[in-house]
Amino acid sequence: MGPNFPLKNRFLTFKFKRCIIKMTNGSGVRMGKKETTEEKIISAAIREFNSFGYEGANTNRIAELAGVSKGTVFLRFGTKINLYCSCLERIMRTFEEGAKKIDFSGGKDIFDKLDMFVRFKLRFFEKYKEESKFILNNYLATKVNEELSEKCLPILMKNNLQIRDSVFNSDFDLSGYKPGLTYQKIFGYIDLVLSGFNARFERYSSYEDFPFDKLVEEWTDIISALKFGIMK
Repeated sequence: MGPNFPLKNRFLTFKFKRCIIKMTNGSGVRMGKKETTEEKIISAAIREFNSFGYEGANTNRIAELAGVSKGTVFLRFGTKINLYCSCLERIMRTFEEGAKKIDFSGGKDIFDKLDMFVRFKLRFFEKYKEESKFILNNYLATKVNEELSEKCLPILMKNNLQIRDSVFNSDFDLSGYKPGLTYQKIFGYIDLVLSGFNARFERYSSYEDFPFDKLVEEWTDIISALKFGIMK
């Protein structure tokens, strides 16, 4: 910067540099992660679906909540049902990423790993309020909307398979189980028990009514009974 550079301009340049350093923490990279347009729309849609259900949700309100135009919502997602499925996919992805962080190495057997997973699931429901509301509402919505059910089922099935792989990905030793039990029988029993336990989630139409402590107690009794019935 030469000596003839106007003093006022030199002062403004200095202020601009200070502003950039402050915004980037001196590293040249902006602090924090900026939410994308798709993420903003999905976050707004989750809140809207939670408040009004699938049928009552309004794309005008979703656009307003997200700070975008209605045209942007449809340009990114096409239809309301696609937007709903995108919400479900993001929630399932968040759940899966958390489940992958569970340290199953301390589990003595398959039931210890199963217990770790279910307790993580209950903690997830308690921690992620809006996401959990969406999942609970999804149980109800898919019962009355056949098209929605057909769209959501593959997403849930894919997630269930990925979770099962992460929980039961080690070699399975039958030596500790009662005679006559095969791999298929054991997992059949586990599926029945999990289906019954998951059905409890459908009893509650409101997140505020969800009895986390009671479900933890119920699960403790269920896993103990299952282990007693299958292991030597």
